[in-house]
Amino acid sequence: MRGRHGSVTRVPVQFVPRAGRRSGKMFTRHKGHHDGHDGKTMRIMNRESRILNLEGGIAGVVAAVGAALVLAASVIPARAQAPPADERQIRDLIARYDRGEPVASTTDTVYWTGPFKRPTVGAEPRDPLPPDLQPSAARPPGAPSERVQGSRRRVTTPVRIEIARSGDLAYEFSNSEVRFDLKNGNQEIATPASVLRVWKKEEGQWKIAAMFARPHYKEASAPAPQ
Repeated sequence: MRGRHGSVTRVPVQFVPRAGRRSGKMFTRHKGHHDGHDGKTMRIMNRESRILNLEGGIAGVVAAVGAALVLAASVIPARAQAPPADERQIRDLIARYDRGEPVASTTDTVYWTGPFKRPTVGAEPRDPLPPDLQPSAARPPGAPSERVQGSRRRVTTPVRIEIARSGDLAYEFSNSEVRFDLKNGNQEIATPASVLRVWKKEEGQWKIAAMFARPHYKEASAPAPQ
């Protein structure tokens, strides 16, 4: 463009380039229109600056979201490993039951385990099997016992505990066995069984609502040769 004296002046304008653009771009301005072209140059520079700021802001947001996702990924598995409070309470009650400590039951508990002839409901009396038919009777009737008196204890290993969405019902499937110390210093494991228990929460307390225990099948041993 020609100015008042017929001359054209090219003035380099330096600005921070955007990705993919070249720096040191030449802008032409006419000496006679100094203010107008300066204003145009400033508008171009402002636009470039806004674009750079926008790109920097987006990059910052993406980095912050990425950091949050990494933190969440490290926290969620740790929480998932910890059993819920209700499950921990039920496990504690199972351990108390094994130690022979009292565990609350509902008033209409359905109860049937190996030592009894039939199921009972609530306060119905339990009818035990004869001593020689008890699941833990591993010796012939009348034979002397090698078990240390008072050494009987139950060991229960929960396999599955499921809590209902309502939070007031649960069931437990476990394996159980009865152990005895013997007079010769050894230990006897008797009555391996599986247990299915229903738990019900009443007034914030878990109680046994039903319990079924079935001894595992055991092949009869062959009689000793005469």
